[in-house]
Amino acid sequence: MKSPSPITVAEWPKNGKETLRVQLTEYQGRPIIDLRVWYEGRDGELRPSRSGLTCSTSHVERLADALAEALSQLKAARR
Repeated sequence: MKSPSPITVAEWPKNGKETLRVQLTEYQGRPIIDLRVWYEGRDGELRPSRSGLTCSTSHVERLADALAEALSQLKAARR
């Protein structure tokens, strides 16, 4: 049985009008990860922006490693 799509993994406010959202979803029947800014529409509902990062779930581990390295370098730069 397939999982419901999309699955929101995480989201947090980017600023007063936008939210950053990480989702697992599908495109043309293939699983993908989608990192996108969502904005509040005139009706008050969140709407996805056109730009973002969407890639195959096969890239998730490398993406996570790259983000962990970026965090490590940021922490080192703060010292």
